Amino acid sequence: MDSNSKLSAEFELKDSEIKQAYDFQQITIDEFPKLDASGANKEYYTDINNVTRFLIARDFKVPKALEMWKKWYDWRITYRADAIDENEIATSLKSGKAFWYGHNKANHPCLIVKTRRHFPKESSIDETIRFGVYSIEQGIQKMKDLGTSKICVIWDREGFDQKKNFDSSIITIMKQLLGILQDFYAERLDVVYILKPNWFFKMVFGMVKPFLSEKTKNKLKLVNKNEELLNYFEPQNLLKEYGGTADYQYAWPADSSPIKEDLTTGDNDNDEVNEEYIKQTQKELEN
Repeated sequence: MDSNSKLSAEFELKDSEIKQAYDFQQITIDEFPKLDASGANKEYYTDINNVTRFLIARDFKVPKALEMWKKWYDWRITYRADAIDENEIATSLKSGKAFWYGHNKANHPCLIVKTRRHFPKESSIDETIRFGVYSIEQGIQKMKDLGTSKICVIWDREGFDQKKNFDSSIITIMKQLLGILQDFYAERLDVVYILKPNWFFKMVFGMVKPFLSEKTKNKLKLVNKNEELLNYFEPQNLLKEYGGTADYQYAWPADSSPIKEDLTTGDNDNDEVNEEYIKQTQKELEN
């Protein structure tokens, strides 16, 4: 398969759009010395697949895509996105609140997020966000291994306890992570499967939804029963707890014991916590 065919297959581009993509790549190649005269990592920052994502994200409007590409470069350099040390995020890694396993039928690697393993007092907002970026960077490598270009997410709400897992800063965290995902990892997210959305989640989601783009809204799927995930995953690529056949259990470090959990509690409705969360959500959305 030639380079044009690969580009077309990855992004489903028309012939005219492929030409625009290569023309835009040449623009980034010409612009790169202005960002870094040494030419360090030029091949990565001007890679045809990397730059085409920004062109697509900005509807093939070159000036806007170029601005987005430059911001991406500046952010990666200043944030050290590709050099996050595990010691910086050890608490989050040990918690098992997010990890990679398997892929969906579209061959997109899957990040599993377990909200019941998030304890607000154990990690700062900064660590949580850096952990999110670290996880996305891992996912990009998994995409390359699978020969694909996007990721999927299982957002597992089972066992979520409002008293233990409620985080008043979650909207801030989600806004920052969504901003990073949209601005610096353009066209990477395929779909988020949201498991067991109860009435309270749906109410808060309804408040947030107007602030999401149509493209983002279309990537969110509400899944009422775990077994419904078999519509999107082959059994061997889905954990047993979700109706699949995989025995995998997350542990960090890898030679440590898997996390043991008690799922007899969770999803507790607490009027005081609900009211606080709603107020906090409204406040964050106004900012």
